[in-house]
Amino acid sequence: MAEGKLRETDFDALPEQNEEAAEEKRRRKAELLEAREKDRKRRELAIILVVVLVIAFVTILAVIISRESSARRQEEDREIARRTEAGTDEPLTLRPETQESEKVVVESTPDNDEAPSDATVPEGGSESADEPSPETEEPESVGPGYADAEELRAIKKPSWVEEALLTVSEYSRPGFALTEANNIVIHYVGNPGTTAMGNRDYFESLSDPKQNPTGHGASSHYVVGLQGEIIQCIPLYEVAFANYPRNYDTISIEVCHPDEGGEFNNDTYWALVRLAAYLLEKTGMNPEQLIRHYDVSGKLCPIFYVEHPEAWTQFKHAVGEYMKEHPDIETEFP
Repeated sequence: MAEGKLRETDFDALPEQNEEAAEEKRRRKAELLEAREKDRKRRELAIILVVVLVIAFVTILAVIISRESSARRQEEDREIARRTEAGTDEPLTLRPETQESEKVVVESTPDNDEAPSDATVPEGGSESADEPSPETEEPESVGPGYADAEELRAIKKPSWVEEALLTVSEYSRPGFALTEANNIVIHYVGNPGTTAMGNRDYFESLSDPKQNPTGHGASSHYVVGLQGEIIQCIPLYEVAFANYPRNYDTISIEVCHPDEGGEFNNDTYWALVRLAAYLLEKTGMNPEQLIRHYDVSGKLCPIFYVEHPEAWTQFKHAVGEYMKEHPDIETEFP
């Protein structure tokens, strides 16, 4: 009888023991999952740490290489400056085009990137250097006839052009030889109402690290002003930073404009016609070798002539007619 009662007691205890075992099993399973999760997180953190260290190492290495390269360029520029100031006729330094990955952004012009000293950039007027390449028009090809470095050096500055050469600097006037000229590129400054000298002084300011902490690069051979004044910033036989990737075979002209539409006023227009005709005649090129910045890179510059291609055709025609009427511009207008 006692033995029967003992069995019943044991039997009654079984459900409780099974429940405790199930709970213990659940607890151990939860602990195992938690341990696995912690281990996964530790592995992820380790991977992230390794990636961060690799990126830091590569960045430091790139900075060191960039500084060494910049130091070499600056030494080259100082040597060029010494030869330029001494008036020597030694050949200028020839060097491959600066790549986009380097510090100087050689493809940029002042087109609304930063304001010149005498004006501010209008809101919403900024041009984009990342505009897509033209799809509806093929870039104008290089035409017959061009001037080589020796011919460019021999071209005299006419009396109606004011010379205000930039300081030799890796950010505006690098001092590299322009080995040949195949096209003359027309730009607009992108800052309505600014003067030719104001834009020239903007280029000059880029040589000062305090005014140009980001290392922005830009320049132009000429700037045509609102009153028809023309300022030469860089000798024709040197490279200007305006037409990447064709800085080494083009002459650049920046043009001022009174408003955001970008159309040149009458005085500016005819001064540009005169200058373009003079340069074409002296280099042996023809009006079809006048191109827009847009034709080089797809940038909306000069914006009026991009939006009104018929006006651009008319401008080239006007230059051609001017050349016919003035077959020796230098003699007629010394």
